[in-house]
Amino acid sequence: MRKPLRFAVDRMLGRLCKWLRIMGFDAAYVSVDSRKQLEGFGEDGRIVLTRNQRWRNMEGVLFITDDHPMEQVKQVITALGIEEDNLSPLRICIRCNGSLQEVWRDQILGRVPEHIYRTMKTFHMCSKCQKVYWRGSHSQRMTRRLEQIFGEQMFNGNSKEGET
Repeated sequence: MRKPLRFAVDRMLGRLCKWLRIMGFDAAYVSVDSRKQLEGFGEDGRIVLTRNQRWRNMEGVLFITDDHPMEQVKQVITALGIEEDNLSPLRICIRCNGSLQEVWRDQILGRVPEHIYRTMKTFHMCSKCQKVYWRGSHSQRMTRRLEQIFGEQMFNGNSKEGET
């Protein structure tokens, strides 16, 4: 089995970082300022993603060539041979990179809009920042974007959680 991919995403690639998290990857949002930092990320098992020409040909760095976030996602997928089986979509907090844990409905009472609480059965909360997530229109749109990239229906109809 392949070791899970982990990323250190340079600050200039915030939307790429968000999409990597949506796909279920550990994606730290960092400033890459020195060679020592690059070495540290490598020692931590992270692939550095950047558009900074200074780091373009460094070992452990994937230089991102496109300005458009979805093209950046496609570049990462192609360069690293990522397949649908490598994904765990909507399981990482897009805000802080924490893992999402299913929580009892009582735990989120008063933390989500009343109509969401009444209509949704399953909720997840970030283990770090405590943000609450649920399956809604945003998660469905994210799933459709990933399906467009991978060219197939994802999740085989299984219900996945996401943010709205």
